[in-house]
Amino acid sequence: MTFLESSGSIQHFQNRFQQSLRSPVMLETSGSDLLLLSLSDGALEEAATALQRDVCLETVHLENTQKSSVTKLKEDLNEAINQANRGSVKVELKYQDESTTVLKVQLVGYTTEVNKLKNIVLEYKRNHQNHHASLPLPRPEMAEHFTEILAMAGVKKSSVEIKPTCSPFPCIHLTGPRCEVESLKDSLKSFLQTLATKRCEVKGPGVQHFFQGEGTRTLQLVKNSYMVVILPINDVPKYTSSISLQPFVSASSQDSMDIDKEINIKVVVGSLEQQQADVFVAPMIQTNMTSTLIGSSLLNKAGQQLQNNFNSAKRNHTLKPGEVLEVDGTQALGCSKVFFIECVPKENKHKSEKALCSGLGRVFELCEQNSWGSVALPVIGPGKVLSIPVKDAVNILTQEICEFLPVSTGLLHTICITIMANYAHSEEMFRTVCGNLSTKIVDNTGEAQVARGQIFTTPPGGFPCKTIMHVCGLRDPGVIETLAKEIVVQSEQGCYRSVAIPAICAGQGGLDPNVVAKSILEGVKDGVQGANLQHLKCIRIVLLKINVFLAFKATAKQIFSGNTQFTAPAPLVSTSVITRGRSASTRSSRSRSLTSPVTLDLSSLVTSLPDTESRAAFLVIGHTDNEVSDACRELQQAYKDQCSTHTFYPHVIRCLTREEMEQLLSILNSKYLQMEQSSDRWIVKGLKDGVNKLVRLIQDALCRQVRAQEQSILFNEVTWCILGSRGIWQKVPIDMNYKLEKKDVEDGIVDAQGVKWTVNLRKMEAKACHSGEVTALKRLENLSDFSLPIYWDSMSQGDSLQVIDLDQSSTEYQTLKADFKKTVTKTVLKIQRIQNMNLRRLYEGRKKELESKNGSVGAAEKILYHGTSAESCSSIMQSNFNRRFAGQNATCYGHGTYFAVNASYSAQNKYAVPAADGTQLMFVARVLTGYHTQGQADMKTPPVRVAPDLYDSVV
Repeated sequence: MTFLESSGSIQHFQNRFQQSLRSPVMLETSGSDLLLLSLSDGALEEAATALQRDVCLETVHLENTQKSSVTKLKEDLNEAINQANRGSVKVELKYQDESTTVLKVQLVGYTTEVNKLKNIVLEYKRNHQNHHASLPLPRPEMAEHFTEILAMAGVKKSSVEIKPTCSPFPCIHLTGPRCEVESLKDSLKSFLQTLATKRCEVKGPGVQHFFQGEGTRTLQLVKNSYMVVILPINDVPKYTSSISLQPFVSASSQDSMDIDKEINIKVVVGSLEQQQADVFVAPMIQTNMTSTLIGSSLLNKAGQQLQNNFNSAKRNHTLKPGEVLEVDGTQALGCSKVFFIECVPKENKHKSEKALCSGLGRVFELCEQNSWGSVALPVIGPGKVLSIPVKDAVNILTQEICEFLPVSTGLLHTICITIMANYAHSEEMFRTVCGNLSTKIVDNTGEAQVARGQIFTTPPGGFPCKTIMHVCGLRDPGVIETLAKEIVVQSEQGCYRSVAIPAICAGQGGLDPNVVAKSILEGVKDGVQGANLQHLKCIRIVLLKINVFLAFKATAKQIFSGNTQFTAPAPLVSTSVITRGRSASTRSSRSRSLTSPVTLDLSSLVTSLPDTESRAAFLVIGHTDNEVSDACRELQQAYKDQCSTHTFYPHVIRCLTREEMEQLLSILNSKYLQMEQSSDRWIVKGLKDGVNKLVRLIQDALCRQVRAQEQSILFNEVTWCILGSRGIWQKVPIDMNYKLEKKDVEDGIVDAQGVKWTVNLRKMEAKACHSGEVTALKRLENLSDFSLPIYWDSMSQGDSLQVIDLDQSSTEYQTLKADFKKTVTKTVLKIQRIQNMNLRRLYEGRKKELESKNGSVGAAEKILYHGTSAESCSSIMQSNFNRRFAGQNATCYGHGTYFAVNASYSAQNKYAVPAADGTQLMFVARVLTGYHTQGQADMKTPPVRVAPDLYDSVV
């Protein structure tokens, strides 16, 4: 009404009606009403119809408007109004509720002009409403590092959210105003088409370690020099089960938005808090976050901030079983939301399962409603709190997922199911989840018919491989052998470099692992022998159970003996035995490389599943092919410059100790080196620091061996001794003997008991570092065929006899005197040690002879006494006891030299004849008694013990 009055439209329509209608129509205003007056009903109806057709009021609601974009809309509308109202007012505009997030645009006026302005507003609304689009990427690496692609493209910051993803296929999701989304999508698509890309593979031992370490600087230099982006390509599959599902929806129910409907379901071995997703899901009891282990784990990872967010979301609400509490995530967790499902404890199994079903269904609904792209959740239920059996818990989860799929709009594109590795039922849970989901796929898509002994291939889907070969062994060893052979043949025909074969029918098939092993290994052998392998380099046998592993290992040793080689018919080239270090949780392995021609040692293959050649792969992206190619060459050269090779011979390996061999293997492993055996030598290849470290180890081992030989030779020639705490001489260890002889004692020596001493060679003394005790050292020079007893004093090469006066304070003196005093009260005047090398040499020889001849009795060495006169003493010291003088003091037990056990017997005057000054002499001798028997007076020799052997002595 206001517009009609202010714009003069009432008068305009009144004049128009007077001219066009048969009966005049008058227009009057009455408050907010417009009155039409006429004498003709027909004229009134015609006038009313014209007014309703030509004048209108439109209100358009704009939600979530941004100030900058609304300002532009107002400018466009003002310009359109000025254009429409030239000459006369035909339309008016009014904005309502500008203070809120919902802006109302009211248009009133002539219908034609109102519609023109309304179209402007609707176009604005269509361009600025929230819109989703996706753009496929050629490689998953581009998704993982898309920020670098954006920087290369020079994309400026905008209101469009860019979310790259690798699964189920590499793409970027764009979310924001439609106009900006479409514009950005077109520009990115055009930019990606202009890029030059190339896969660059750098091969060699330790190459990944290099580019992850000091080679990162090289990568940055190459990037800057050639203006390229270098993205690492990870060809190593993760321990996940990835299943891609297409929701079953009718054409009429599909959303018109440009978004992919495929859903990627991953089964991951790991904890929930280690994942990356928009939403985490956890159970709780009585709205208590830490009532379950999962909630506690999330709190430990996220900290107090998660507890604060939980309390804010909870407030005073009491949740019913099956309801979901939406809690804001934290930066530490790496998720946007945490959905806590209110569960029922184990006391009521039916209610507990019902609540879990309801809660999981609500989780998927909330993800769709709020446009969350990914959700990570554990298998809820098998823990102590809920105590739902594993099978039931998995059934509930998979059933809810499959019920969600048909109604999914595709906004939720990834579902990640986590399974704790250290849980008691982890393996059962993993297999049940994968089995249930696979069964659902088959139920909805039907079954492929695979002929007996044939292979059915499909694309890999989300699995990190190029193709999947589906086989059915039919629990028939003959079929399994045929399949194994065909797998090898088809892998070669498909130009694949590697293939992984499981133990077909050894699991749920129930066949004996030994039967399966024989069939598969025979089939692989036939496949390798019958094919001219040019592409296939690696055949992996994947074994999950230890009993299956042992069966394959034993069978491999039977089929492929160490002396038998099976070589594919190809031009002969030498094959090499390779030992390489392995990465990350990895172990040292020895395996035969499968080169062409293939020399196959499957016992080694099964034992340590051979690796493909170590390599680092990069995706190099640039503006031109030349820049990309130059960058690839630079990467190859950078690695080559950091590598070296060293050759050594087998005898060097043989000189290594067990500890050094373990160190060598450790270096091979930790430094990622490769060792090849070529004819009569070993070749080590790898990064310089690793090769140099291994070379130093070998050189040190050689030096140690030379030094050990020198020490051993010297130890036989010279013996260094240290006087122990009990006064007994002890040999120092062989290495300390070498140090003392070479006067290399600045850092001291360590004795056989581990005590460290400082040494004064001038005084021939040693001082204990800890206690300060001082003791004596001595040096004994040995003959080539005789080593001096450790308690002797040193003798020169020309001396065969020395008589040494014992120090009365020495342990040796005190021990001899004490033994003598046990049976004799006479005074000991002096004790001398007789050092006769010739007699001692004969003694040691006879001792060895008796020890060899007498077995357990041995030489039976004893310390005995012999009294004599001063006249006989010198002869005995020089020439030993002489049985020709037998009979001087009777021959009660036969003709020979007599010794006494007790000193008192030999101290009698008739044996130890007193000299003129009254002194007596007595020998304390080492006597080899061996086997002995009762003697008789007429015996000239001991009697026969066991012919032809005689007794060694008589008593």
